[in-house]
Amino acid sequence: DLAPNFSDALTTLGKILMDQGRLGEAAPYLRKAASDPIFRGAFKAKTSLGIISYRHADYENAQRFFDQAIEESPDQACVARYYRGHLALQK
Repeated sequence: DLAPNFSDALTTLGKILMDQGRLGEAAPYLRKAASDPIFRGAFKAKTSLGIISYRHADYENAQRFFDQAIEESPDQACVARYYRGHLALQK
């Protein structure tokens, strides 16, 4: 409520909701953070959006989010690489 455009907080809130299984509630916060052009941690929000897509068996969108996360931050996107590996194994 104090800073509705603070992308770090949006990412954290989205991740907490995702971890609680509240995927539908998490997605809007994560989308907002992922679309922030100056947020250096956008790869985290994109990774979480990829996980949500993965859990909904929307593998095409999951792949897209993981690819974006890895492209934006190749050295820090370990979780995106992990899930992208799962997608590759499914193929």
